Amino acid sequence: MLAGLQTQAQEDEPKFRITHTAPYTTGSCGAETGVQFLKGYLYKVEAGQWVEVMLFFQRKDGSFQKFHFEHQGSGVISFNYADCKYTGNYYVFVCNANDDDCKFPTEAQVIEKHQQTISTQQPHLKVTRIIPNPKCPEEGVIIETGFVYSPTGGKVEINLFVEKKDKSWRKQLFVHQGTGLIKLDINDCNLTGKYKAVVTYASNN
Repeated sequence: MLAGLQTQAQEDEPKFRITHTAPYTTGSCGAETGVQFLKGYLYKVEAGQWVEVMLFFQRKDGSFQKFHFEHQGSGVISFNYADCKYTGNYYVFVCNANDDDCKFPTEAQVIEKHQQTISTQQPHLKVTRIIPNPKCPEEGVIIETGFVYSPTGGKVEINLFVEKKDKSWRKQLFVHQGTGLIKLDINDCNLTGKYKAVVTYASNN
C-alpha cells in the first residue's frame, strides 16, 4: 500500500516500512521539492533468514522507480534514495528469499493498483506529535508535526482548525507538496490539542 503501509495481508509475514524521509532540494531541482528516503525498518524476520525487499517510489509524472535489495534478519536499514521528482508515495513488497512462490509485481501492476487508490481516497492530514507547552502558566500544548497523505502525489492545501480553551477554533493554512511529514509548530497556551483538518488538492497542482 501507499505511504508506508504494508502490502502483506498476513500479520506473521516479514514487513518493511520507511521510517525517515526528508525534503530534497538541490540546484538541479530548480523550484521543485522532491523527497529523500533515508531509513527503514525490516521486522518479523527470523534471525539468519534472508529476505528480498522491492520498493516502488512514485514520480510526479505517475511512473514508479523500483529498487531491490536483500537483507538478513530484522533491523534498521539506512539508504539514500533521493530525487526531485519523488512525491513521497511508495509501495513496498517483501519476500522470503527461499520462497519461490512469492513474486514481485511489475511497474504496470503497481500503477494500476495506485490508480484504484486515487479513485477511492482523498488527501488527508494526521497530526503525529503534540507535546505539553512548558511556557504556559496553565496547561497548554504545542502541535509540532503531522503527516500528509496525497494520493496523487500532488500539492495540497491544508486548512487546519485547532480548538482553543474557550471552544472556539483557530484556523491556519498550510501548503504541502506530496506525501510526507510536515512541520506545524503551532505554539499557543490556549490550545486544547483537539484539531480537525480540511485537505484539498491545490488549485495550481
